[in-house]
Amino acid sequence: MDYRYVECGLDDVVLVGLDPERVVDGERGVGFPRIGRLHRVIAEAIVSRAGPLSGSEVRFLRTEAGLAPAELAVHLGRTEAEVTRWEASIEGLPDAVEAAVRSLLVAALDLPPRSAGRSGGAREAGSILIDGSDPARYRVLEPERAR
Repeated sequence: MDYRYVECGLDDVVLVGLDPERVVDGERGVGFPRIGRLHRVIAEAIVSRAGPLSGSEVRFLRTEAGLAPAELAVHLGRTEAEVTRWEASIEGLPDAVEAAVRSLLVAALDLPPRSAGRSGGAREAGSILIDGSDPARYRVLEPERAR
């Protein structure tokens, strides 16, 4: 079963092989085992993709790094209002700022340095596909291997 994981704040994350529906005390809901691990894999996939970061991706990465918008602004030498506009997709990130955002968040999230993708150029197409069949080993799938 494939599940579009919009609860994370991103529209393009698909969990393959994971049914998140749970019944607890007779109530139906959605739950994700090892959510910290899942979010780390998503973060690494985001920073590894070529092309500009979307506002929702900046928000996801900032939140996962435990930074408030004002804190990210200070690290970048920008204003909180600018960060808010980027995250709301009112403004795009300037190329030099995007490179700094990627580097800062790769370090803050303790991701491997090889994770930082290229910020310029065309956006890498397609959803982020995560193998959810074994939550202890969430991993990004290549699009052709997902089906």
